[in-house]
Amino acid sequence: MSDAGTITLAEGARSLLTYIRFSQLLDKIERIILPKGNFGNKWHADETVVKIRDRRAYVWNILDSKTRYLLASYLSFRRNASTFERIFNEVKRRTKRSPRDLITDDLSSYSVVAKKNYYNHIAGKKFVDSSNNNRCERLNKTIKRRVRYMEKFDNISAASKLVNGFRLYYNLVRPNMAIRNSTPALKAKMAIQSRNPMLSALNRLAPGQSV
Repeated sequence: MSDAGTITLAEGARSLLTYIRFSQLLDKIERIILPKGNFGNKWHADETVVKIRDRRAYVWNILDSKTRYLLASYLSFRRNASTFERIFNEVKRRTKRSPRDLITDDLSSYSVVAKKNYYNHIAGKKFVDSSNNNRCERLNKTIKRRVRYMEKFDNISAASKLVNGFRLYYNLVRPNMAIRNSTPALKAKMAIQSRNPMLSALNRLAPGQSV
């Protein structure tokens, strides 16, 4: 990484290959352990703009406040309530959980879904407020640095694989300083019991260690 905090072309290429190489394995792991996650009642949601070729697209992120687990990172060309509702319902189906509080920015799409599902919607809080959306906004910056080469893709399907690959890496492998260099998966007490040595190895990763 350069002194300015940007990702070089070589680093970006290595990251891309890493996500693609491990994404299928990590996806299998997550399908097994996600319903067992000890998530909190407060979820953050936010969207950030990216480019696919010359077309504007959006990465929708849903983050569990308690564990820093990135529950969703979906790519779409639309930025409306129906798109967010579809993503949110998919997260609820996969986790078998629903939040009590939904923290977002002022985008009206969030308010529509929150009211429809009777969530406590906290929107547009300032930086000094404890219930602001800074966690998700900081995450957006990390994601944009890591998937900046997505604009080279020709279609949204290929770009989506990169976005989801980083999400899996972020949750299951990447140490997180905010939770004492553990991973969000371990913070959520998502243990893996398997005869597959590659799956079981994730349980033995020491804080600060990655694969």
